[in-house]
Amino acid sequence: MYNSDNVGHYKPIRTILIFKDFSGEIEFGGVNGARMFKLKGLGRLIWHKMDGKHTINSIVDYLVCKLDLEERETVSKELITLIQTLVKRRVAYANWDPLYKSTLCQELN
Repeated sequence: MYNSDNVGHYKPIRTILIFKDFSGEIEFGGVNGARMFKLKGLGRLIWHKMDGKHTINSIVDYLVCKLDLEERETVSKELITLIQTLVKRRVAYANWDPLYKSTLCQELN
């Protein structure tokens, strides 16, 4: 089981650079003919933080503060689950490290 203790330092990054962000919803196409994706609300906030600069822990801190949440561990688990899904669908990398491009996609599962 992964949690913020062992992957909190990871810096997730999206691989899709072209997306539409309108009316509180992000829409983008999948890779290699995969279906379209839509992210709303919390998913949209997370997508914008997945820039390779913010760690998982810093994204959790941001969400807890912005949404005035008390369950940090729950937020962390949900964030990691979303990142796992985006990595499996090939629209994000779990851990961006520009110095080691051969190990860009460190698995979370």
